[in-house]
Amino acid sequence: MNILVTGAAGFIGSQLAYRLYQEGHILTLVDNFSYGKEDNLVFPNKDFRTEVVRADIRNGEQMTDLVKSNDIEVIFHIAGIAPLPDNQSRPGEAVEVNVAGTVNILEAARLHGSTRIIFASTNAIYENATAFPTVEDDFPSPTLIYPNTKYTAEFFCRSYAECYGIPITALRFANV
Repeated sequence: MNILVTGAAGFIGSQLAYRLYQEGHILTLVDNFSYGKEDNLVFPNKDFRTEVVRADIRNGEQMTDLVKSNDIEVIFHIAGIAPLPDNQSRPGEAVEVNVAGTVNILEAARLHGSTRIIFASTNAIYENATAFPTVEDDFPSPTLIYPNTKYTAEFFCRSYAECYGIPITALRFANV
């Protein structure tokens, strides 16, 4: 299967890429290295450093070209700005990467027929919840920039799933 992994040089993205490689999938790995590290791409029997495409998810045309030219079937969208202080100190950039970058990935999938997207969200969206267990459709909205960008991106994922029929799974990771 042809799979795209965004944020491939981060901890989660690199571990995922290695697992997918071991399963025999054909991978296209993307990272802009603003947070990812080349060291994450080196494994005992595989070195992805020369294979990763240095690209930014904010570049919609480039993402669309990658999905089209590599005949991508499944996208694991892991890329984003995660550190809370970085999101709080640069909210505009957080929105550009975490929201607009996600829309670029969704649009690339829509235009070129990718069959599934797995989106890395966050459990930080529950930051203001006071009732436990938390009911999915009844919890207070987040306050901080990071969970708001991921929550907003989830709404775009839902829209693309409902409007265009793309199966999308949002995983709300806790601290990894």
